[in-house]
Amino acid sequence: MGFDGMEPPKVRRGPPRWLDGIVAALTPPLSRESILGDLAERYRSPRWYALDALAVLPFVIVSQGRRATYLPMFGLQAFALFACLGGFDAQTSVPPMWARAAIPTSLALVTLLLRDAYRSSDEHPVRIPILWVLRFGQGVDQRSKFAVPGGQLSAGELAEDYARFRRRVMVRNIAEIVALLMIVIGSSNFLLRVRPPVAPIGWVFVAVFILLASYLAIRGYAPRLLQKVSFASLQSFYQQELARQHRMRRFLWWWWFVPLFTGLITNFVVRGLVGKNFVLITLGSELVLLLGFCIAALVHRRGRDVEAKIGRLNDLNERQAS
Repeated sequence: MGFDGMEPPKVRRGPPRWLDGIVAALTPPLSRESILGDLAERYRSPRWYALDALAVLPFVIVSQGRRATYLPMFGLQAFALFACLGGFDAQTSVPPMWARAAIPTSLALVTLLLRDAYRSSDEHPVRIPILWVLRFGQGVDQRSKFAVPGGQLSAGELAEDYARFRRRVMVRNIAEIVALLMIVIGSSNFLLRVRPPVAPIGWVFVAVFILLASYLAIRGYAPRLLQKVSFASLQSFYQQELARQHRMRRFLWWWWFVPLFTGLITNFVVRGLVGKNFVLITLGSELVLLLGFCIAALVHRRGRDVEAKIGRLNDLNERQAS
């Protein structure tokens, strides 16, 4: 009893440690601190805490997944997964191929969304080869020590930043070469075993993929700095290499999906023209346009980011001169 005859107020307790650990594990890492803090402030009892978390977490997961997923990249994932499962085969079958591919594609996309929601900002989630290369390459040229506006670097520090950029480009090129060789091996095996009517076109694609892998192995890497150079020379060299790497990536990102473009045109547009099926023609045309939009948006975003880094290099040079 207190001096005024009333009981002292009870100390408010937090959730049990085991329950807090479960909720923390279920909360996306980038939102974990704020969500756990809000839940702790509203804590009344373990049961209340659990129900409160169950009501909040679905919205947090969806919101985090939406923020972490770039829509054009998600669209390319959907296209590639659906195509790999035969969903774009317009031949008549029971059940239709699109229905067979829809369920596993949907489950895979939900899994990828959850993976994006629960990853940290520096992680690169695993994808099927082409999509992993695209996702990994999206930020290779933009990350740098001078990403913060107003930052200053010496010539030596800028050379170190270029060296890190060069290592990231090397890793990306190795991944792209491996992906290209996997496509060559898989396509060659299919063409030799099945011998489809379009085999001559398939062998042309295989030859181009071999040429691209060879080009990346010979010319795709960022050159090494062989001697010490001035800040202005290094800045100009760095900018030129950023622009060159972007031109290569821009071409490759379109080329990765040339077989899919060809398949869509063949299975839908050409077949619709032969059979005078307006539905197939319209559907195929819309799919081709949607695929092109996703690739163009991805290339535009990457080009914008590369231009921003080139601009930061200009700013560094101006501050260095002043």
